[in-house]
Amino acid sequence: MIKLPLAFAAALVTMSALAHEGAKSPFTDAEVGKVKRVSKDKLPPTIKRMVEEDIEGNRNPNKRGIPHEVVPEDAFIFADNYQNRLRSEERIRPHLKVQPADLSKSKLVDYEFQGFIADGPETATSHSVVRAFKRPDGVLITLSEFDFVSAGGGVLAVDELMNVKVKNQPARLVVKKAPSGRSMSELTWVDKRKAYTLTVLDEVTEPQDGAYDKPWLLDLAERLK
Repeated sequence: MIKLPLAFAAALVTMSALAHEGAKSPFTDAEVGKVKRVSKDKLPPTIKRMVEEDIEGNRNPNKRGIPHEVVPEDAFIFADNYQNRLRSEERIRPHLKVQPADLSKSKLVDYEFQGFIADGPETATSHSVVRAFKRPDGVLITLSEFDFVSAGGGVLAVDELMNVKVKNQPARLVVKKAPSGRSMSELTWVDKRKAYTLTVLDEVTEPQDGAYDKPWLLDLAERLK
């Protein structure tokens, strides 16, 4: 299953477990298959501490105000090895429980489609899907989608960790950097059914520095259907 960032992940994990037990969350009052926004102060102590550590660790935003997160080098392993996991649409689609987003209105449709990235055993039923693309400058982009409704999960969006909007809904944009200087920009948001993550193996740039800036990334997300 696709791993969501802390900004959205807490209830995803909790609610998935509760769905299995036929229970309801004691701290969010959220139902399985729902998205709930909460303040960090409403979270259980352990999760609240994780959120506060995330906020504290990202107090050095870049000049666009986008939080920076320091990550280990192995956070980029997927980018180095993704080609070994590429599969054709014909091999992946029969096993999907998620309907991939329509790209026809997004610039992603104009980029070089690399293929689907297998998320677990190829023949196993999957509620998530990952597609890979190359920008004209050769930079890797992945679009991850997780149908939390069909998976029996729920999503918690922590207000203090939201810093942008996609389709007028709270979203999280963060730049992750490794000690070597490698970076990726990660935009995560949810709608009523799915959680999405757009990952770019590059730091989004200032408009004067090139075409691939923060508005460009948000536009990719806005135009998905």
